[in-house]
Amino acid sequence: MDPHDRPLPATTPGGGMSPRRAPGTRGVLGVLAAALLLGACAGPAPAAPPPHPASAPVTAPLPVTAGTPAGTLLVADSGADTVTFVDPARGPVAAVTVGRAPYGLALGADGRAWVATAQGVAVVDTRTRTRTALIAYRTATGPVTSGEYRGGGMGIALSPDGAHAYVGVNVPGTNGVLEVLDTAKGEVTATVPVGRRPFDVDVARDGTTAYVTGGFTRDGHWNGITVVGLATGEARRLPAGSRLLGIAVL
Repeated sequence: MDPHDRPLPATTPGGGMSPRRAPGTRGVLGVLAAALLLGACAGPAPAAPPPHPASAPVTAPLPVTAGTPAGTLLVADSGADTVTFVDPARGPVAAVTVGRAPYGLALGADGRAWVATAQGVAVVDTRTRTRTALIAYRTATGPVTSGEYRGGGMGIALSPDGAHAYVGVNVPGTNGVLEVLDTAKGEVTATVPVGRRPFDVDVARDGTTAYVTGGFTRDGHWNGITVVGLATGEARRLPAGSRLLGIAVL
């Protein structure tokens, strides 16, 4: 309590001061009042933050030497920093640590999965269920963190021939970029500016064009579609409504 907020001495109806308390009583009451005041100011202890989400337990693990059956689901588990292999009938059967806060993933015909994480693009051999590479982004995205607004890769897609991967990279506080990866060399070969928070990416069937959706930002700004000519790297904006997240090309 602020010293200036102390109550004035009580008065009697006649205007005089209240009678003095017996010696020692005031001291005892003062101690009790102070204790009550401290308890009221302290209030209840703040609740502990919720624990970091964990991956679902692997209930029926596949043997290390066994291949991955067809029909297995691959799930990017952002809370556990893994790609989880899920049998639709039995549940999780394996998990591979890929990097901080994985988001989108794309599966190639050669059995490799390309996973956009906060740290880079992870390459996972789905047959052996191992991470074989982590390709750093060319674009600076700030500290490696988790959460909805973290920097790093978001949407990702492969070219029809599997020669290139295209990943939308979020740069907190400004526009994102589309990074082009050479899948044989395992390196970024080009970057193209796109809208903020590039949630999803898809590529035309003829491999000539990539389409990137822009997502919600903290200031309430929504983005449309960025159309990228892959031969030239030229980009143009296509207003197409609001709240654009996923995208697929027919």
